[in-house]
Amino acid sequence: MWKLPIVLALALVLTLSNAPQVQLLPLNAQRGSIYELRIIIGGNITNLGSVPVRVSDTDLLIYNYPLYGYSQEVVSAMLYYGGQPIDHRVVFINGSWMLVHEGRALDDLIKPGESASSMVEYVVRINMTARQMELANLSLRGVDGWSSIPATYSNLTSPTPLWNYENPLVALAYKYLISRGEQYTPLHYFALVIEWIKDNFVYSTRIPPRTVWEVVLRKTGDCDEQSNLLITLLRARGIPAYIETGLVYIPELTYVGKDSSGLFTYEFINGGAHGWAAAYIPPIGIVRIDLTFWSGAVNSLGDALNYIRYSAYYTYPTVVIEEVKAGDYVLGSSKFLEEISSRNLKYCIYIEISEVRV
Repeated sequence: MWKLPIVLALALVLTLSNAPQVQLLPLNAQRGSIYELRIIIGGNITNLGSVPVRVSDTDLLIYNYPLYGYSQEVVSAMLYYGGQPIDHRVVFINGSWMLVHEGRALDDLIKPGESASSMVEYVVRINMTARQMELANLSLRGVDGWSSIPATYSNLTSPTPLWNYENPLVALAYKYLISRGEQYTPLHYFALVIEWIKDNFVYSTRIPPRTVWEVVLRKTGDCDEQSNLLITLLRARGIPAYIETGLVYIPELTYVGKDSSGLFTYEFINGGAHGWAAAYIPPIGIVRIDLTFWSGAVNSLGDALNYIRYSAYYTYPTVVIEEVKAGDYVLGSSKFLEEISSRNLKYCIYIEISEVRV
């Protein structure tokens, strides 16, 4: 059975594009601020089939645990099952931190026609001042060349099933890009790729998500799909890159969605899910790049920097849930939807974000 964390990860990267268009806050609105956000993530599974299903087979009691770092920390966490608090612990599973229950509730059966529900409540502190400090060196002064990329990041430049720049269609797009002129520095090439994506691709969402070659073929993709295209083309040129997913706090933004079968539904309150690229651009270092929260023309290197400067990560209180550096969640999501369809299970995801007043 494909795990619930996969479902939650999908919700985080597939659904922001269904929300109404939002206006960016002024950049200095978040400067010097510390936020505490309450994140409620609920999961409900209804057995529409004819065979009982064990809770342990659905992983209803496993949730992604927000990342801990210098700009973000988890203040508290509570896990509920059937409306009651239950014990939990945080473990590292397949490259991600997870909050799990390992007790007797896993043996419960979800009988035909019945439902089971769980919920996790996090309080996460976000230091926007620390995130703004990442941009201290964001300028065109002292732009470094290709030799400035550290060899220690070489594992983030290889082709993977998710970021396969050896695919013939993707390789053709890369060949076209490098034929457009000299890329004197990684920043020059980065600007070239951003310009090409913004000039040629339309923003739209789909469940399950598109592969990178599908994005190239259809000239369309949502936040994480276009980010995956960017990551693939950066890796092809030797620039380390990966994707991050998270939740963006935007008060009064509420929306719902579902897949074509109606077996997977989601609802967001006060914000939404998002996916963005992270890449090493010398001499700045690792920066977050957002193809959604900024959409200006790229007529210069300075214009390209706006896709870093106005990233949701730097301008909105954003809870980072996961760094995806390996694996293929696109393939995993397709298999998950096939699995719940074959077993006739309905998954409903509910996510609410609110600010804790301290």
